[in-house]
Amino acid sequence: MSPSFLADTIRNLYMSELNTSIGELLGSYVISSCITFIVYGIGVTQSYVYFLNCGKDPKWLKLLVGGVTLLETVHTVMVIHILYRFTVTGFGNLEVVGSISWSPPTAVIVENLIIVLVEGFFIYRLWILSKRSMSLVVTISSLHIVRCAFGITVGSLAFTHSDWVSYRSTTSTVVIVNVTDCLALLEDGVIAGFLIHYLRSSRKGFNPRTDRVILWLMSYIINTGLITMIVSLCVMVTFIAVEENFIFLGLNLIVCKLYANSLFGTLNARQMLHARVIKSLDPESDISRLSEIVASSQRIRTASVKPIRIQRSRIIDQSESSLELQTGKEPVPII
Repeated sequence: MSPSFLADTIRNLYMSELNTSIGELLGSYVISSCITFIVYGIGVTQSYVYFLNCGKDPKWLKLLVGGVTLLETVHTVMVIHILYRFTVTGFGNLEVVGSISWSPPTAVIVENLIIVLVEGFFIYRLWILSKRSMSLVVTISSLHIVRCAFGITVGSLAFTHSDWVSYRSTTSTVVIVNVTDCLALLEDGVIAGFLIHYLRSSRKGFNPRTDRVILWLMSYIINTGLITMIVSLCVMVTFIAVEENFIFLGLNLIVCKLYANSLFGTLNARQMLHARVIKSLDPESDISRLSEIVASSQRIRTASVKPIRIQRSRIIDQSESSLELQTGKEPVPII
Protein backbone atom coordinates (compact mmCIF):
# COMPACT_ATOMS: atom_id res chain seq x y z
CA MET A 1 0.00 0.00 0.00
CA SER A 2 1.60 3.24 -1.15
CA PRO A 3 2.01 6.30 1.11
CA SER A 4 0.05 8.43 -1.36
CA PHE A 5 -2.90 6.02 -1.15
CA LEU A 6 -2.84 6.24 2.66
CA ALA A 7 -2.73 10.03 2.53
CA ASP A 8 -5.67 10.12 0.13
CA THR A 9 -7.65 7.74 2.32
CA ILE A 10 -7.01 9.78 5.46
CA ARG A 11 -7.90 12.99 3.66
CA ASN A 12 -11.15 11.56 2.29
CA LEU A 13 -12.15 10.23 5.71
CA TYR A 14 -11.26 13.55 7.27
CA MET A 15 -13.40 15.50 4.80
CA SER A 16 -16.31 13.07 5.06
CA GLU A 17 -16.34 13.22 8.86
CA LEU A 18 -16.28 17.01 8.87
CA ASN A 19 -18.80 17.24 6.07
CA THR A 20 -16.98 20.41 5.01
CA SER A 21 -17.99 22.34 1.93
CA ILE A 22 -15.74 24.60 -0.11
CA GLY A 23 -17.45 27.66 1.31
CA GLU A 24 -16.94 26.57 4.91
CA LEU A 25 -13.35 25.55 4.22
CA LEU A 26 -12.21 28.68 2.37
CA GLY A 27 -14.62 31.41 3.43
CA SER A 28 -12.64 32.58 6.44
CA TYR A 29 -9.37 32.48 4.52
CA VAL A 30 -10.75 34.60 1.66
CA ILE A 31 -11.98 37.21 4.14
CA SER A 32 -8.63 37.18 5.95
CA SER A 33 -6.81 37.63 2.64
CA CYS A 34 -8.90 40.70 1.84
CA ILE A 35 -7.98 42.18 5.22
CA THR A 36 -4.34 41.32 4.54
CA PHE A 37 -4.42 43.28 1.27
CA ILE A 38 -5.94 46.29 3.03
CA VAL A 39 -3.29 46.26 5.77
CA TYR A 40 -0.59 45.84 3.11
CA GLY A 41 -1.89 48.93 1.31
CA ILE A 42 -1.73 50.90 4.55
CA GLY A 43 1.83 49.70 5.06
CA VAL A 44 2.93 50.70 1.56
CA THR A 45 1.42 54.15 2.10
CA GLN A 46 3.28 54.53 5.39
CA SER A 47 6.50 53.40 3.74
CA TYR A 48 6.01 56.00 0.99
CA VAL A 49 5.37 58.72 3.58
CA TYR A 50 8.52 57.69 5.43
CA PHE A 51 10.73 58.02 2.36
CA LEU A 52 9.29 61.49 1.73
CA ASN A 53 10.45 62.63 5.18
CA CYS A 54 13.53 60.54 5.96
CA GLY A 55 16.19 62.90 4.66
CA LYS A 56 18.08 63.08 7.97
CA ASP A 57 17.76 59.42 8.93
CA PRO A 58 20.85 57.19 8.82
CA LYS A 59 21.34 55.01 5.78
CA TRP A 60 20.85 51.76 7.71
CA LEU A 61 17.38 52.86 8.80
CA LYS A 62 16.36 53.65 5.23
CA LEU A 63 17.65 50.25 4.12
CA LEU A 64 15.68 48.63 6.93
CA VAL A 65 12.42 50.24 5.82
CA GLY A 66 13.15 49.41 2.18
CA GLY A 67 13.97 45.80 3.03
CA VAL A 68 10.81 45.33 5.09
CA THR A 69 8.73 46.90 2.30
CA LEU A 70 10.28 44.55 -0.26
CA LEU A 71 9.70 41.49 1.92
CA GLU A 72 6.12 42.64 2.54
CA THR A 73 5.58 42.76 -1.22
CA VAL A 74 7.01 39.25 -1.65
CA HIS A 75 4.79 38.04 1.18
CA THR A 76 1.73 39.58 -0.48
CA VAL A 77 2.59 37.79 -3.73
CA MET A 78 2.56 34.53 -1.75
CA VAL A 79 -0.87 35.42 -0.35
CA ILE A 80 -2.17 36.05 -3.87
CA HIS A 81 -0.77 32.72 -5.06
CA ILE A 82 -2.43 30.83 -2.19
CA LEU A 83 -5.75 32.55 -2.85
CA TYR A 84 -5.52 31.89 -6.61
CA ARG A 85 -4.77 28.22 -6.03
CA PHE A 86 -7.64 27.83 -3.58
CA THR A 87 -10.26 29.67 -5.62
CA VAL A 88 -9.18 29.23 -9.27
CA THR A 89 -6.77 26.35 -9.84
CA GLY A 90 -8.44 24.12 -7.27
CA PHE A 91 -11.94 25.53 -7.62
CA GLY A 92 -14.39 23.00 -6.16
CA ASN A 93 -11.65 20.40 -5.72
CA LEU A 94 -11.12 19.48 -2.06
CA GLU A 95 -8.08 17.37 -2.92
CA VAL A 96 -6.24 20.34 -4.44
CA VAL A 97 -7.34 22.64 -1.64
CA GLY A 98 -6.26 20.13 1.02
CA SER A 99 -2.75 19.71 -0.40
CA ILE A 100 0.20 21.93 0.56
CA SER A 101 1.89 23.84 -2.25
CA TRP A 102 5.15 25.79 -2.05
CA SER A 103 3.59 29.19 -1.33
CA PRO A 104 2.24 28.74 2.26
CA PRO A 105 5.58 27.51 3.70
CA THR A 106 7.43 30.24 1.78
CA ALA A 107 5.04 32.87 3.16
CA VAL A 108 5.73 31.68 6.71
CA ILE A 109 9.50 31.88 6.17
CA VAL A 110 9.25 35.38 4.66
CA GLU A 111 7.05 36.42 7.57
CA ASN A 112 9.73 35.38 10.04
CA LEU A 113 12.37 37.31 8.11
CA ILE A 114 10.19 40.42 8.46
CA ILE A 115 9.82 39.75 12.18
CA VAL A 116 13.60 39.42 12.49
CA LEU A 117 14.04 42.95 11.10
CA VAL A 118 11.11 44.63 12.86
CA GLU A 119 11.67 43.16 16.31
CA GLY A 120 15.39 43.72 15.89
CA PHE A 121 14.70 47.43 15.44
CA PHE A 122 12.57 47.55 18.58
CA ILE A 123 15.29 45.74 20.51
CA TYR A 124 17.78 48.36 19.30
CA ARG A 125 15.36 51.05 20.43
CA LEU A 126 15.10 49.39 23.82
CA TRP A 127 18.89 49.25 24.02
CA ILE A 128 19.06 53.04 23.67
CA LEU A 129 16.25 53.74 26.13
CA SER A 130 17.81 51.39 28.70
CA LYS A 131 21.08 53.39 28.59
CA ARG A 132 22.69 50.60 26.55
CA SER A 133 22.07 47.79 29.02
CA MET A 134 23.81 44.81 27.46
CA SER A 135 22.37 42.23 29.87
CA LEU A 136 18.81 43.22 29.00
CA VAL A 137 19.42 43.35 25.27
CA VAL A 138 21.29 40.02 25.18
CA THR A 139 18.44 38.32 27.06
CA ILE A 140 15.71 39.67 24.77
CA SER A 141 17.84 39.05 21.66
CA SER A 142 18.30 35.41 22.68
CA LEU A 143 14.53 35.07 23.06
CA HIS A 144 14.10 36.76 19.67
CA ILE A 145 16.54 34.39 17.93
CA VAL A 146 14.90 31.29 19.42
CA ARG A 147 11.44 32.53 18.47
CA CYS A 148 12.44 33.21 14.84
CA ALA A 149 14.28 29.88 14.60
CA PHE A 150 11.11 28.06 15.66
CA GLY A 151 9.08 30.15 13.21
CA ILE A 152 11.31 29.23 10.28
CA THR A 153 11.14 25.60 11.39
CA VAL A 154 7.33 25.75 11.24
CA GLY A 155 7.52 26.87 7.62
CA SER A 156 10.19 24.33 6.73
CA LEU A 157 8.19 21.44 8.18
CA ALA A 158 5.31 22.25 5.83
CA PHE A 159 7.54 21.29 2.89
CA THR A 160 7.79 17.77 4.32
CA HIS A 161 4.00 17.19 4.29
CA SER A 162 1.86 16.69 1.23
CA ASP A 163 -1.44 17.84 2.75
CA TRP A 164 -2.81 19.93 5.61
CA VAL A 165 -4.40 16.94 7.35
CA SER A 166 -1.09 15.19 7.99
CA TYR A 167 0.58 18.50 8.83
CA ARG A 168 -1.96 19.41 11.51
CA SER A 169 -2.20 15.89 12.90
CA THR A 170 1.54 15.38 13.45
CA THR A 171 2.40 15.74 17.14
CA SER A 172 5.84 17.29 16.59
CA THR A 173 4.40 19.92 14.25
CA VAL A 174 1.62 20.86 16.68
CA VAL A 175 4.14 21.21 19.51
CA ILE A 176 6.51 23.37 17.47
CA VAL A 177 3.68 25.62 16.26
CA ASN A 178 2.40 26.10 19.81
CA VAL A 179 5.88 26.82 21.17
CA THR A 180 6.43 29.37 18.39
CA ASP A 181 3.18 31.16 19.19
CA CYS A 182 3.94 31.18 22.91
CA LEU A 183 7.41 32.63 22.27
CA ALA A 184 5.85 35.29 20.03
CA LEU A 185 3.43 36.30 22.80
CA LEU A 186 6.24 36.37 25.35
CA GLU A 187 8.60 38.41 23.19
CA ASP A 188 5.97 40.98 22.22
CA GLY A 189 4.91 41.38 25.84
CA VAL A 190 8.48 41.71 27.15
CA ILE A 191 9.53 44.30 24.56
CA ALA A 192 6.36 46.36 25.01
CA GLY A 193 6.65 46.15 28.81
CA PHE A 194 10.25 47.34 28.94
CA LEU A 195 9.62 50.15 26.43
CA ILE A 196 6.75 51.41 28.58
CA HIS A 197 8.88 51.10 31.72
CA TYR A 198 11.69 53.25 30.35
CA LEU A 199 9.29 55.78 28.86
CA ARG A 200 7.64 56.14 32.26
CA SER A 201 11.05 56.81 33.75
CA SER A 202 11.71 59.50 31.14
CA ARG A 203 8.73 61.56 32.37
CA LYS A 204 10.71 62.90 35.34
CA GLY A 205 11.44 66.61 35.23
CA PHE A 206 9.06 67.77 32.47
CA ASN A 207 5.83 69.66 32.85
CA PRO A 208 2.42 67.91 32.66
CA ARG A 209 1.87 68.99 29.06
CA THR A 210 5.06 67.28 27.95
CA ASP A 211 4.05 64.21 29.95
CA ARG A 212 1.00 63.88 27.73
CA VAL A 213 3.26 63.34 24.73
CA ILE A 214 5.04 60.49 26.49
CA LEU A 215 1.69 59.04 27.56
CA TRP A 216 0.58 59.14 23.93
CA LEU A 217 3.71 57.24 22.90
CA MET A 218 3.13 54.68 25.65
CA SER A 219 -0.47 54.15 24.55
CA TYR A 220 0.72 53.67 20.95
CA ILE A 221 3.15 50.95 22.08
CA ILE A 222 0.45 49.25 24.14
CA ASN A 223 -2.08 49.32 21.29
CA THR A 224 0.27 48.00 18.59
CA GLY A 225 1.75 45.35 20.86
CA LEU A 226 -1.65 44.29 22.15
CA ILE A 227 -3.08 43.88 18.65
CA THR A 228 -0.25 41.63 17.48
CA MET A 229 -0.45 39.60 20.70
CA ILE A 230 -4.22 39.09 20.34
CA VAL A 231 -3.95 37.99 16.70
CA SER A 232 -1.03 35.66 17.52
CA LEU A 233 -3.10 34.11 20.30
CA CYS A 234 -5.99 33.63 17.86
CA VAL A 235 -3.63 31.86 15.44
CA MET A 236 -2.59 29.41 18.16
CA VAL A 237 -6.17 28.73 19.28
CA THR A 238 -7.59 28.27 15.77
CA PHE A 239 -4.74 26.00 14.69
CA ILE A 240 -5.59 23.62 17.54
CA ALA A 241 -9.36 23.95 17.85
CA VAL A 242 -10.73 24.87 14.41
CA GLU A 243 -10.18 22.06 11.93
CA GLU A 244 -13.01 22.91 9.57
CA ASN A 245 -11.31 25.79 7.74
CA PHE A 246 -8.09 27.70 7.08
CA ILE A 247 -8.73 30.62 9.41
CA PHE A 248 -5.44 29.95 11.22
CA LEU A 249 -3.55 30.50 7.97
CA GLY A 250 -5.39 33.73 7.19
CA LEU A 251 -4.79 35.16 10.68
CA ASN A 252 -1.12 34.23 10.46
CA LEU A 253 -0.81 36.26 7.25
CA ILE A 254 -2.39 39.28 8.95
CA VAL A 255 0.12 39.12 11.82
CA CYS A 256 2.98 39.67 9.39
CA LYS A 257 1.38 42.88 8.08
CA LEU A 258 0.78 44.16 11.62
CA TYR A 259 4.48 43.86 12.48
CA ALA A 260 5.51 45.84 9.40
CA ASN A 261 2.90 48.52 10.04
CA SER A 262 4.06 48.91 13.63
CA LEU A 263 7.56 49.70 12.34
CA PHE A 264 6.37 52.18 9.71
CA GLY A 265 3.93 53.83 12.10
CA THR A 266 6.56 54.27 14.80
CA LEU A 267 8.99 55.95 12.41
CA ASN A 268 6.36 58.21 10.88
CA ALA A 269 5.09 59.29 14.30
CA ARG A 270 8.41 60.88 15.26
CA GLN A 271 7.79 64.23 13.57
CA MET A 272 4.35 64.51 15.15
CA LEU A 273 5.84 63.72 18.56
CA HIS A 274 8.58 66.30 18.07
CA ALA A 275 5.98 68.90 17.18
CA ARG A 276 3.91 68.03 20.23
CA VAL A 277 6.95 68.29 22.50
CA ILE A 278 7.89 71.71 21.14
CA LYS A 279 4.28 72.91 21.38
CA SER A 280 3.93 71.73 24.97
CA LEU A 281 7.18 73.23 26.27
CA ASP A 282 7.10 75.68 29.17
CA PRO A 283 9.10 78.72 27.93
CA GLU A 284 10.32 79.57 31.42
CA SER A 285 11.79 76.19 32.28
CA ASP A 286 11.78 73.49 29.61
CA ILE A 287 13.20 75.60 26.76
CA SER A 288 16.53 76.28 28.41
CA ARG A 289 16.88 72.73 29.78
CA LEU A 290 15.92 71.06 26.50
CA SER A 291 18.35 73.30 24.64
CA GLU A 292 21.13 72.12 26.93
CA ILE A 293 20.20 68.49 26.24
CA VAL A 294 20.23 69.02 22.47
CA ALA A 295 23.45 71.01 22.59
CA SER A 296 25.23 68.47 24.76
CA SER A 297 24.11 65.61 22.54
CA GLN A 298 25.67 67.31 19.53
CA ARG A 299 28.74 68.48 21.51
CA ILE A 300 28.01 72.15 20.95
CA ARG A 301 29.44 74.62 23.45
CA THR A 302 27.12 77.47 24.36
CA ALA A 303 28.68 80.38 26.19
CA SER A 304 25.40 82.06 27.05
CA VAL A 305 21.68 81.52 26.79
CA LYS A 306 20.14 83.39 23.88
CA PRO A 307 16.66 84.95 23.94
CA ILE A 308 13.79 82.48 24.10
CA ARG A 309 12.48 83.13 20.58
CA ILE A 310 15.82 82.46 18.93
CA GLN A 311 16.53 79.45 21.13
CA ARG A 312 13.07 78.00 20.46
CA SER A 313 13.51 78.09 16.70
CA ARG A 314 16.96 76.57 17.07
CA ILE A 315 15.54 73.70 19.13
CA ILE A 316 12.86 73.05 16.53
CA ASP A 317 15.49 72.70 13.79
CA GLN A 318 17.74 70.49 15.88
CA SER A 319 14.94 68.36 17.27
CA GLU A 320 14.12 67.03 13.82
CA SER A 321 17.32 65.01 13.90
CA SER A 322 17.88 64.39 17.62
CA LEU A 323 15.29 65.06 20.31
CA GLU A 324 16.10 63.64 23.71
CA LEU A 325 14.20 63.30 26.95
CA GLN A 326 16.10 63.31 30.20
CA THR A 327 15.96 60.28 32.47
CA GLY A 328 18.01 60.57 35.61
CA LYS A 329 21.45 61.92 34.87
CA GLU A 330 21.72 61.06 31.19
CA PRO A 331 19.45 62.01 28.29
CA VAL A 332 17.66 59.22 26.44
CA PRO A 333 16.69 59.80 22.78
CA ILE A 334 13.33 58.85 21.30
CA ILE A 335 13.90 57.02 18.03
